[in-house]
Amino acid sequence: MANAPSAAPSALSDVKWYPDYDTPYDEATCLSGGNPNGRPTYATQGECCIKAYPDQTTGACFAGMATAPSAAPSSVDDIK
Repeated sequence: MANAPSAAPSALSDVKWYPDYDTPYDEATCLSGGNPNGRPTYATQGECCIKAYPDQTTGACFAGMATAPSAAPSSVDDIK
């Protein structure tokens, strides 16, 4: 897993993803595990990318996914 959680989750629903605001927008991805500074959290990495980086033209967030989509999805429903 590209961004493995820092502790073993007890259920898949325990894994939360949050935006990496410490990295420049065009290079940023979503991280899992502990959430610093109360950032918004999302159930999936894809949802995080769509909602946190909607105007990212580089595709860095989606490229950082373990199973990256072949094209940038426009909604959470586009991610299978």
